[in-house]
Amino acid sequence: MNNIPHANTYGFHVYQKGADVVHTLRNYMGDSAFFAGTQQYMNNKAFSAATSADLRDELTAGSGINMNRFFDDWIFTPGFPHFSIDSAYVISGGLDHVYLFTRQRSKGNNHIYNMPVEITFSDGTQDTTVTIIIDSLTNSYHIPLLMLPTWMALDRNEKISDAISSNEKIVTNIGTVIVPETNVTLNVQATGSAQALVRIEHHFVPPDPFIQSNPGIRLSDYHYWSVNGNFPNGFLTKGLFVYDGSTNATTGYLDNTFITGTEDSLILLYRPGAGHNWEQITSVLHNIGPSATDKRGSFTVDTLMIGEYTLGYYDYSVGITENPDKSPVYLTITPNPGTGEFHLSSSLEHAGMNEIIIYDSGGREVVRNSNLRSNEDWVVQLGNKTSGIYNAVLFKDNNRISSLKFVLSK
Repeated sequence: MNNIPHANTYGFHVYQKGADVVHTLRNYMGDSAFFAGTQQYMNNKAFSAATSADLRDELTAGSGINMNRFFDDWIFTPGFPHFSIDSAYVISGGLDHVYLFTRQRSKGNNHIYNMPVEITFSDGTQDTTVTIIIDSLTNSYHIPLLMLPTWMALDRNEKISDAISSNEKIVTNIGTVIVPETNVTLNVQATGSAQALVRIEHHFVPPDPFIQSNPGIRLSDYHYWSVNGNFPNGFLTKGLFVYDGSTNATTGYLDNTFITGTEDSLILLYRPGAGHNWEQITSVLHNIGPSATDKRGSFTVDTLMIGEYTLGYYDYSVGITENPDKSPVYLTITPNPGTGEFHLSSSLEHAGMNEIIIYDSGGREVVRNSNLRSNEDWVVQLGNKTSGIYNAVLFKDNNRISSLKFVLSK
């Protein structure tokens, strides 16, 4: 911690976040370097005044690891980082290839962190964990594997105290399964043909906005959930999502400023993942509880699916812009992945021309077409480009409408 007022030296924040940062620090350094550095700090600063900068310098000297960036990220900056998988493409073969795209956001700051982060790949029977460096708002990686993963997770072993609380459960029986620290409870109806594993991540950053025009719904400005894991054939479970906007110091404040009226305007939305639009779940049980204004309740979905869930609130003061095109605004790219030749088209219909720009993983423009009519096929040759993840972005009247990632694998 740094610059904590004297009156708050022994406060809740110091003890709780202090423990979070030390946990992250130990995993960042490794046990041998961590204990060597802390031993030197204790030897040199025992019974004397010390600052956060002193701790940084003693850890550096005692471990041989330059701790400047870690302290800039974690000690001298408020808040927490948030790391997530935006998308991934798997190309199978003798050696399987994963093209991965990550995203970095933050809670309580606008800082960009530089962190080694573990990513675990699983095929339902075996796991492989590798470490990647996340140092930008977006990063892309090419990871060869000796397995064909069916799902993946960042920081599965919880070595980083980021703006996510997560847990996972192996499901062997029907019935109620509480998933601690996520505000989610399972009600398993059928276990399926193999061992099921359900991973819930509770993200303490706002969800992505609607891709298309806002249908008079405010999305949560605070949090969302993601569901992942191994869902074998025949596996079926309900999912209960708890919301609590009360001022209870232990469980509340999650949606305190988000729920501005009665809870009957509250809804639950779902999307399969990044690049998909949010859709309201209609087959859902909304348990408001004894009061429609205490901001406490839950939603139960009949069939929990892999993807993302968030809360929405009907608010007709939110501008509803009619879509004059009367058609979904989506890009299509085939094949994906591809070896060099790609066919792109847009379903956006209007009197003018569509513009599509293709960017590489570093955000550099590769090629553009500014005179593309609706449903017209644009053949793009990228055989002379480097293998990796590319991003096609659709513009209309200089406004970004939609985007879609695709993989070049030669």
